Amino acid sequence: MTGHADGSIKFWDASAGTLQFLYKLKTAKVFEKPKSKSLENEDDPFAVQLISLCPESRKLCIAGASSHIILFKFKKTETSDEVTVLEIPIVYEVPDDAECSPDCEFSGPGSTGSGSKIDILDDNKKEAALLKVRPGIQKKLPGFQAQLVCLTPWNNGEPPSHITALTVNSSYGLMAYGNEAGIVIVDIEQRVCLLNIGSPDLYGAQDPYSRAPRSPKKNQLCATDMLGLNPEKEERQPRSPSVDQVSF
Repeated sequence: MTGHADGSIKFWDASAGTLQFLYKLKTAKVFEKPKSKSLENEDDPFAVQLISLCPESRKLCIAGASSHIILFKFKKTETSDEVTVLEIPIVYEVPDDAECSPDCEFSGPGSTGSGSKIDILDDNKKEAALLKVRPGIQKKLPGFQAQLVCLTPWNNGEPPSHITALTVNSSYGLMAYGNEAGIVIVDIEQRVCLLNIGSPDLYGAQDPYSRAPRSPKKNQLCATDMLGLNPEKEERQPRSPSVDQVSF
């Protein structure tokens, strides 16, 4: 399988040592034609960047350039149904400058994500995704048929980061994806979002990138006290051989 800039996925037969074209899946047909000028100016908004296939269940999921996810299921017959759409932001809260010192700022994954560091509680800052899924019941030809679409909305007028990880597991009925700002886990059977968490929340108190504020004077005093209470940590001073003899 190969993903292409126009949003298509091509299936090839490589059993004979050479590639023989078998089937072409057009993922762009799931969406309406772009009407937004911002989307028209984007280079290849439907480009396929990641592909994950579950051979046992014949379920296929792809991640596109507009931070969108599409789940397909292979069916031998023609069907007519509606595609489920979930808008799932991948964001996390950023504390105020007054509440966080430079020493304890998070500097791990997601700290440079564009449009990701916003207050998740402020709905006024959220913007709908530019891609629009075709509404209503759609006629689907035999083959891979779209079942679920997950859209990542813009925040503060900035696009979300590209999806960097994607996988599907039919045994557990789960699909997981994420970018530098966080991860999302979706129940593909019930078609609901189970988990949406930012990267800083994954670390919590065990965050290896964060550092608690420390006072140099306090640390110096603590170190002095410890040396005074523990003789083994005292700095060794030059001793006279006569002193040792007197001790014996």
